[in-house]
Parts: sequence; C-alpha cells; structure tokens
Amino acid sequence: MADTREIHRTIWSELPLFAGILTGIVLAIVQFAINRSVWSDEAAVALNIVTKSYPELLRPLDHQQVAPIGFLFLERFFFQEIIGNELGLRILPLLGFLASIPLTYFLSLRLFADRRIALFATSFFTLSLQLIRYSSEVKQYSTDVAVGLLIACLSLYLPMRKPSSVVAFGVAGSLLIWMSNVSVILLFSFGSFILFEEVVRRNNYRVLFAVLLWIASFVTYYQFFIHDHPSREFMLRYWGNSFLPLNPFDKEFYFFVKHMLMSLFGFAIGFGGLWILPFLFFTFTTVMLARQKRFFPLYICISPIVVHLILSSFRLYPFSGRLVLYLAPYAIILYSYSLWMIWEKLTGRIISTNNYTQMLPVLAMFIPIFFNFPVYREELRPNIEFVHKRREPGEMVYLYYGATPAYSFYDTVHDSGFGRNLVLGNAHRKSPAEYGAEVDELTGRYWLLFSHVYPHATIRNSDSEEVQILEHITSNGGKILDKNITVGSAVYYIEMTKR
Repeated sequence: MADTREIHRTIWSELPLFAGILTGIVLAIVQFAINRSVWSDEAAVALNIVTKSYPELLRPLDHQQVAPIGFLFLERFFFQEIIGNELGLRILPLLGFLASIPLTYFLSLRLFADRRIALFATSFFTLSLQLIRYSSEVKQYSTDVAVGLLIACLSLYLPMRKPSSVVAFGVAGSLLIWMSNVSVILLFSFGSFILFEEVVRRNNYRVLFAVLLWIASFVTYYQFFIHDHPSREFMLRYWGNSFLPLNPFDKEFYFFVKHMLMSLFGFAIGFGGLWILPFLFFTFTTVMLARQKRFFPLYICISPIVVHLILSSFRLYPFSGRLVLYLAPYAIILYSYSLWMIWEKLTGRIISTNNYTQMLPVLAMFIPIFFNFPVYREELRPNIEFVHKRREPGEMVYLYYGATPAYSFYDTVHDSGFGRNLVLGNAHRKSPAEYGAEVDELTGRYWLLFSHVYPHATIRNSDSEEVQILEHITSNGGKILDKNITVGSAVYYIEMTKR
C-alpha cells in the first residue's frame, strides 16, 4: 500500500511538468494551424520544392538555396501528395519538433538517470519559443534537431554487442546523412564515443561496420551534392562573420565568442538578450560535473558544440543563429540539470514528490511566449489578397524587390492575377534615388507592395527603403488613398496628382 501511495504522489508531483510539455505541444500545433505567410527565406526554398520534380531536386537549387536531399524529397511528398498548399510544407518541421520531445526526455534520462530531471529538461525544451517557431518553418532546422537527438539516443540505447544493433545503427546513420547536414557532426561526436567504448574498452570491432557504412554514405553524398557546389562562395560571403577566427589575440576572436554564445543561448534556446542566464547555468553544470568526474554527460552534450566550432574554424560550417538550433537540446539538458540542483537548494530540501515548486523555473519560459506568440515574420499573403479584392482593372502593382521570393511562391501556388500589370522592382541599396526613378514611371492610381524591406525588420522605421520610397512619392504630388499594414509587410494605394 505504501508503494502505491508513493507512486500516486510521484505521478501527481510530475503533473505540472507534463502540463508544461503538453502546453508546448499545443502551442506548436497552434503555430502550425495559423498558417502564417511564408517569408522570404522560406519562399526561396519552397519555390524549389513546389516547382521541381524529384529528379530536379537532386540538382543545385535555385535562389542560392542549399538543403538536404531527404528533407527536400519529404517536403515535396507532403506538399504534392497530402495537402497541396503551404500547410503541407509545414508538416515535416512540425513532426520533427514533436519527435524531438520524447527523444529529449530519453536522452536526459540516459545521461542523469533521474525521471524528474528528464521531465524538467524536456519542459524547457518544449516551451522554447524558437523551437516552437521553427516547428512550422519551411526549413530543415527543426528536422535537424530531431535527427541529432535520434542519433544521440541510438548511440546510447542500442546494445552494440548485438550484430543486429550494429547493422541497424549503420543503416540508420547512413540514411540520416541524406536527411540532415548536421548529422555528420553528431555521428562523428557520438561515433567517437562508441568507438572508444566498444573497440578500445571492449574489443568489439563489429561497430566498425556501422562507421564504414556512414563513411561510404557521406562520401557519396559529398561527391554528388556538396563538392564544388555553385552556392558555396555565396554562402561563405553570407555567413562571413560566423566562422571562428584562429587567432585568440585578434579582437574578431572575441566578437565571434560573444556572437557564438548569443546564437546558442540567446537565439537557439530562446532567451534573447537574457542569454547570459542559461550560459551561467550551463557553465556551472560543466564545472560541477567535471569536479565530480562525471564526464559521460559532459561529453555527450559538449562534443557536438566543439566539433561544430572546429568545422567553423576551417570555414566548413558556420556557427550562427538557426544553424545551431540543433544544439539547443544539449545546452538545455546541461543548464536544466544545474538549475534543478540549485532550485533544490533554494527550497531548503530535496524536492519531494508532493512539491510543485519545480515548475516555477519552467514558468519563466512563458515570458517570451507571452510577448511574442504566435510568431509572424512577413505577412505578405493578406496584402496580396487585399490588392486582389480592391484593384481596378488596368491598375499597376509595383512589387518591392525584397517581396519577390514570397510573391513568386504565392503567384505559383495560387495565381495572384496581376499578370502584365505587375512591375518588379530592383535592388538599389547603394543608389536609393533609383527607387524613385522606378516608381516615377507609374501614373494615375497604382499599388505598392512591400515585404522583407531593407533594413530588415518587422516594424517600419525612418531608415527603411519603404519609407524612402513613400517620401519620394508624396513629395512629388502622390497621395496615399488606402493602405494595409501587417507584420513585416505593407501595401499602399497611390494616386499621382501631379509631376
């Protein structure tokens, strides 16, 4: 009877943590269901998915895009065979997020052998605003998280003494290389651990079979889809500040270190400007586990970060923003452990099975959610519909160049109906007066459609090219008859009364 009461108390005490996890799942589903507009970066890869056949997706993508072949194929399948609109493109990222939740729990449980700590870390993971956001982003970053966690769990749970487990891990790793670009980082990190444990300590040479399969798969993928990729130089320029400088005496080295910490603890985990807090807890856990000589969880959580930084130093893979989203669960697991330990001390005793105070730190995750959920980026689709409903026959539509990828996606999927009445703007960042020359070609009444405005922001400011164009128009006799403002996008109905 006593054991039964203890089990019931344990279940009731864990309910708040389960509630946090369930809340994160509901928020991700809501974020998916609102079907926000695709924004510029999403549209660039989405255009490839919806316009190319499966064989064409094997070739370099248009619009300077790079994505894993397996991801592209699955995205194409969900779009073409399941739904047929942008919601179909968001199914795979959502599934990646949902699959990551139990994987985070099992990884935490394996590392610390404590169900409560595992639930605590999983609650933090599930309520991360950035992870929720990317659960409906038409990009590979949410599936990167799931693939990385799957590799970690396979590494730690499969009994490598069994030949069937070695074969299964070898085949799974080989396939995941085609699904995620970061899979190689995880396979190297955890593969090294397995080789040490099985070959060096147990003389189990069977695991070499799995490693050879991974190498063969990666070499094939690299030869056909990475080597001499036409977008390589563009990517190197685009991510130019995201590679680790090798000279520690160079000030750029320290700028990068700050950028790295902000990317991982601010952006990826979702703490924003408060990134120093999870970083301090992460550091505290590292020191504490090192002093206790508990190197196993340290290696599992830190080695992928180290390998990524090494690749960054050789300019092979940038360390920045969304590219490090897959590292979020490992950082979360480590800082959650120290936060749990500290919280126990602050409560004055070990948190008992009938104490709900362990939920209080998790509630802090609701602060960014409260102010920023649901997440919108560039709501161009409502403005296209606004123009479509109100535009008179023959009226021209000027499309700001930054809106071109997203507009092209919606025109391809839904057909805007603007046809020959559409004027495509060009980029003139070094010569802003050229924007005025473009709109001066328009007469009478016409429409201006903006999105992804430089400087890129979701609010209008005096320095934006959108404001500069509007000021040019109004100073030359133009009047704004109507407008519609959405997050990251705007449309204006203009009438030119004089020249």
